[in-house]
Amino acid sequence: MSGADIVVFYLARGIDGGLASASRFFESYAQHPAGIPHRLVVITKGWDGMVGLDRIQNWSRKLGGSVLMVQDDGFDLGAFSTATELISAGYCCFLNTHSQILESDWLLNLTRALSRSDIGIVGATGSYGTFATPPALQWAMLRERKAMLGLPAFLLRACYLALFKLPRTYLRYSRQWPAFPNPHIRTNAFMLRHSDFRAFLGTLPFPSTKEHVWSMESGRQGLTRFLQRQGLGALLVGKDGALFEPDEWPASGTFRTPHQPNLLVADNQTRSYGQADHGTQRLLELAAWGKTVSMDAKNP
Repeated sequence: MSGADIVVFYLARGIDGGLASASRFFESYAQHPAGIPHRLVVITKGWDGMVGLDRIQNWSRKLGGSVLMVQDDGFDLGAFSTATELISAGYCCFLNTHSQILESDWLLNLTRALSRSDIGIVGATGSYGTFATPPALQWAMLRERKAMLGLPAFLLRACYLALFKLPRTYLRYSRQWPAFPNPHIRTNAFMLRHSDFRAFLGTLPFPSTKEHVWSMESGRQGLTRFLQRQGLGALLVGKDGALFEPDEWPASGTFRTPHQPNLLVADNQTRSYGQADHGTQRLLELAAWGKTVSMDAKNP
């Protein structure tokens, strides 16, 4: 593949992240060379009534990028859908509003991973999580909170979980989400072929709710599952350039592992995990991997 075939789409949304998030991205983009020629397209939306759109445009031009303004609807995947309808490419790399690049040659390493003919999508982070969280895992997460809640609150929460939440939520979400584990690439920083992305988008309506977007990311009809049905696999790419098959993700040192030492592209979720107390981190690890991973992750 040539550099002309690769387009990097960054979504700069005013309402969701504003100048602070855009500044973090542009600084990281300038600081860490991609390692391979490409086109940068900055998608802007949600800037009505907000100050800063002119600065976004100036930053984009200084970095050799172009700006594409779209309607503020459809969330991240809706913006990416509109952009890829208007701009053709061989390969597309998508970065959301909160993305922050952490290592040079980041795009080169993503591209190398995607050069395998049996791979359909690569990303900086992935998860086994599902909205159809099985009762056993929900109980494990509740037990982790026992010390934080105290015994009376823990018992009340346990009764509510058993009598109301578990039956309702599991039955509702199991229609749209696979059972745990549910390996999928997170859509904060991912790369795939333009043709595959357009084929996927053609199977679903334009996203209208946040739950719809979550389903497009990790549901039964989600992006990773769609590509798997085409015989194409998914890989995580670490900061060190290493590639990880789905069964290796919990030990990859990327998403929701202690210190996240091998994280290639950060976002608001990885930052929230990094800033959380130890108990909250363990809960987040359980949600992502079905276990705490302190003993499995690489040392920082």
